Amino acid sequence: MEDKLATPVSWNTVHVKLPTEDFRGPNWGGYWKRRPTASNAWLDSHPNGFLLMRNLHHIEFFGKCMLVKSLDSNKLIVNKRHKRWAKDWIPGWNKHLTRASVPSFRAYQTEAPPELRISRRLADPLGLASPTLPSDPFVQVELPAEPYFPELYGYGIPGGNRSFIRQDGFTRDGTWDLFSLYFKWYNGRTLANLADMYSDPENGAPIPEPFIWHAIEQLCRAVIFLHTGLTRQDLKTMEWGRTGESIARRDWIPVVHRNICERNILLHFPEQGEKQDPLDCYFPQIILEGFSDASLLNDPEHLWSKKAPANFLQTTGEPLAPPACYEDIHMLGEVFRRLVAVHDTFKQNPEVGPDFNVDVEASMYEFRAENLKLPPGQQAAYSEDLLLLLMQWEVDELHEDGELFFTHETVRNKIPTIDFLIDIVLPTAASKVEEYRSQGLTTEDDDVSWVVPDPGFQMTPHYTNMATQRQAVSKLKRELEYVYGP
Repeated sequence: MEDKLATPVSWNTVHVKLPTEDFRGPNWGGYWKRRPTASNAWLDSHPNGFLLMRNLHHIEFFGKCMLVKSLDSNKLIVNKRHKRWAKDWIPGWNKHLTRASVPSFRAYQTEAPPELRISRRLADPLGLASPTLPSDPFVQVELPAEPYFPELYGYGIPGGNRSFIRQDGFTRDGTWDLFSLYFKWYNGRTLANLADMYSDPENGAPIPEPFIWHAIEQLCRAVIFLHTGLTRQDLKTMEWGRTGESIARRDWIPVVHRNICERNILLHFPEQGEKQDPLDCYFPQIILEGFSDASLLNDPEHLWSKKAPANFLQTTGEPLAPPACYEDIHMLGEVFRRLVAVHDTFKQNPEVGPDFNVDVEASMYEFRAENLKLPPGQQAAYSEDLLLLLMQWEVDELHEDGELFFTHETVRNKIPTIDFLIDIVLPTAASKVEEYRSQGLTTEDDDVSWVVPDPGFQMTPHYTNMATQRQAVSKLKRELEYVYGP
């Protein structure tokens, strides 16, 4: 009996040009005016607009996070569009609901979306910005130009004839409704994607330990800065093993990310024209992004995010959980513990796909070194040093009582503090990575660059399985109307 070939799937590419925003950063005198800022200079250098590649957040409305290609520089760029009055995602909403009936909520309360409010200083590679101008007025917390924070190129505030926006562009309460942010594209996708590929029930393998130590070092540096304001250079002047009271930059207000998870951690491997290191295949750039739920520790209640994981169990009428540093430290530990367990966990139950949301059940006690095996033999998958360090993040009560959540007072009081990251985790991870680097890794099993998608796929314009071009364009119009207007 001859094998029947599967019916080939037909895909069509649709070339959609997206314009550069007409509006630039506001002149705070009450009317729009071009200003020689780095953001405006970057937008001005892209007069031909962008080619739509694809939607990056498939669980969100199309357009909230898109991969686009500049028609001026030919570079891939991530375009995020933040609407103050957002829509809840409802599967099948475009089939069964009218646009007006999709539930709406106030996505962010601050003057600018958190991803702009807390961001890196805008780069000015063209040297067109005025050196006398202060930092961007929308950027309240300036992140350092370190590899573990995303690079923002510029932002615009698009116009549009929307019924809830007055003629001058402001919403009912006098704030801007829509911000369009342009970020650097990181080619390694997310840590969730990497963990998913290593967790394959048939072909998966333990995530390489050198990479895990590298991830621990980079993400600890990011969280330490957010909570204390201490940069890499500041930490160099400190003595490891410091004792005494916690330290922070004078007058620093801690920033709480509030949603540290695998899908908010990006990877990047050097591309052509970028500085390359032979060890980049083992130690790629690791970026903490997704500041949509982030808050300053002293933010008033009306600015707190309703979507932060700390509010997962909140019911109608209950007060929101205030931003607190323990949230970030707990979620960071959850990420690392899942990385060492993911290949083992999902092989035991292949019908359950990896879930990279905050998981209070990610206990390390059942994943000791002697229990985590490599597939061919009986050797331990990870060193005792790594597993014992990760176990220090655990809170017994959280895993013994299924009714407790990590925000419960009994649990949160036992979650390690920032001193644990500064005094124990970071120096240990930095030492391990330095040791690996000095050895000059050559083992193919430690190379994680195989998770990078094919470059040809990345440069493919928006594709669809719609039967006709008319259907494809009609569907795109309906989806993009939400963030572009009619």
